[in-house]
Amino acid sequence: MRYVVRWLERRVRVSRWMGATPAERRTWGELLAGVMRASRAGDDDVAVILLRDLGRTLGAEALVGSLEYLAERAATPWLTDATSSADQVIGVVVQGADGRELDIEQVPYPLRWSARMVAAAANRDSDTQRALMLAALEDGRLGSCLAILAQMAAAVPVEGSP
Repeated sequence: MRYVVRWLERRVRVSRWMGATPAERRTWGELLAGVMRASRAGDDDVAVILLRDLGRTLGAEALVGSLEYLAERAATPWLTDATSSADQVIGVVVQGADGRELDIEQVPYPLRWSARMVAAAANRDSDTQRALMLAALEDGRLGSCLAILAQMAAAVPVEGSP
């Protein structure tokens, strides 16, 4: 939980977060830790409920920051790659169960959206991340995307984090 709170303090510089009480910060970290535990256990419904609760309890900006956190966590292998340069553009390749590379436009919307969120995080492109979140919300499909993004984040071990 401490990793989540430190990351959010560093990354989400909005008045809502800067004015957050210690109890709100603790709630934020606990809900995100619960999302990660539920995703690791394969309980997508619980992960989505916790993310929705986070948004209802702490507000839309907290939910946006949380989704950015999940995408960045899923992008950790690219972000920590010593061979990548600041000018390098990173994409995400989606593979089928048989190991064959799939056309990103042919995969289901939630997977395509999550892959693009992770690629945007790997490229440190927060504008694209926010545009993707807004598009999924406007399409009424954000709920179906949350579970996939949480699974991707939970699959990446990060030392000292939930």
